[in-house]
Amino acid sequence: MSDTPPTLRSGINGISAGDRAMIIDQLSDARRVRAFSGPWDVTARWVTGFRSTAAVRGHEIRFDQPGDVGADDSDPTPHEYLLASIAGCLIAGVVMHATVQGVRLSSLTVEVAGTFDNVLKWAGLDESGNPGYRGAEVRARISGEAADDVLRDIWDRALAGSPVAQTINRRTPVLAVVDVV
Repeated sequence: MSDTPPTLRSGINGISAGDRAMIIDQLSDARRVRAFSGPWDVTARWVTGFRSTAAVRGHEIRFDQPGDVGADDSDPTPHEYLLASIAGCLIAGVVMHATVQGVRLSSLTVEVAGTFDNVLKWAGLDESGNPGYRGAEVRARISGEAADDVLRDIWDRALAGSPVAQTINRRTPVLAVVDVV
């Protein structure tokens, strides 16, 4: 008979028992968790037209703009990736907290919407205002093998601990340096 609790012997939420045990172990050591802090690096390069690509950890992310601004509309825009990043980070947080707590999820959907404050500034047609999103609205639907208050607590932890959502919430400064070559 194993000394490992039954909830650690089987996989949960698509995460193997071994990986779940590793996650729980890593989360108990603040030094190991701090190692996830970065730096996280992305290098983006212009391709042609409005297309660009970014390289991150051996992956390629492609960008474009909608056809109504003369682009090919071949890929999502950077601002769509930003909204998707909020959703993806929140989903990862919910899965992590649920898995660590031994809660099996049945379904999880996160929708994020945003409207630009003044896109005319981006287009160079207005000097005032903010060309970025005026805010992001997040709506989540979660179900799993736990009481409603437990699932809400898991969601609240994921939101409070989301590096992406909290980066946006605290208005992270962007320090830009350009080298003209």
